[in-house]
Amino acid sequence: MEEKRLLRISLIISLIGIFFLLFLAKNLEPKQINIKEINDNLLNQKIKIHGTILRITDKTTFKILSVADATEKIDVLCECKNNQFQVNNTILVSGTLQDYKSNFQISADKIIKLNK
Repeated sequence: MEEKRLLRISLIISLIGIFFLLFLAKNLEPKQINIKEINDNLLNQKIKIHGTILRITDKTTFKILSVADATEKIDVLCECKNNQFQVNNTILVSGTLQDYKSNFQISADKIIKLNK
C-alpha cells in the first residue's frame, strides 16, 4: 500500500514539473541583443533584436524585412500581413537565428511595431 502511495506522489510531482517547464518555455523571452553580437554560437537559438526596417521584399508565402540597428543589419523572415509593416518602422523581433547561404537571418516568431 505504501508503494502505491509513493508512486502516485512521484507521478503527481513529475506532472507538475513537466507543466511548469512547458509554462516557462512558452513564456520566457530571450534577452535582447545588438545585431553585431550575433554569431555562430547562437545558431538555432531564440534571440530578440530591435531595429528599423530598411527594405521589404515580398515573396510568395513570406516577406523578408531587412532590419538594421546602430551596429549592423540582418534579414528577418516573417509571414506578415500585406501592409502590416513599412520601411522606416521601428520593430522588436523575437525569433530563431538561422544560416542561409552563409548569412545569418532570423525566422520571426513575433514582431512588434514600436512606432506608427
